[in-house]
Amino acid sequence: MFQKQITNKRAVSEVVGYTILILIAIALSIGVYSYVKIYIPHDRLACQEDISLSINDLNCTILGGVVTLNVVLENNGFFNVTDAYVRIGASNRKVKSQINQGDTRIKYQTGSGVIFSLPPGQEILLSYSSLKSSALAALHLNSSAEYILEIEPAVWMDNKAVVCNNAVITEKLTCQAQ
Repeated sequence: MFQKQITNKRAVSEVVGYTILILIAIALSIGVYSYVKIYIPHDRLACQEDISLSINDLNCTILGGVVTLNVVLENNGFFNVTDAYVRIGASNRKVKSQINQGDTRIKYQTGSGVIFSLPPGQEILLSYSSLKSSALAALHLNSSAEYILEIEPAVWMDNKAVVCNNAVITEKLTCQAQ
């Protein structure tokens, strides 16, 4: 006596459908995870909180059309500062022109030679002349206007320059004609 075998093809079809749906969901989640892992930045390098520079002396002279700017910087922070971005602009301008383009690295003279950072508690004289700096010459500074000097320190971390946006110093600047 043969029994009739009951086959429920609809139930098998639903299981296959749910299995395919689960596999699609897993594939999509793997795709989203790999996209997020690749395109969202990992650890962003940032300056330490205790980086601080101060301007101890500031002198700007104009002699025969040649502008000379001398700035004495002191590192008041707890870390070495390796770069300084020096910018000048009119007091009513928000964006300032960088006068040390291509030469932002600090060169500190010690008894045993030159190191490329300013240690804590030390001072350095930064000198710029419109004869050597085309960016300073292009500003056409005069003795009748007031300018803003802005210095933004930077440090090197993992072979990258990290600009310290939270340690920018500004000072009013007036050039003296001689």
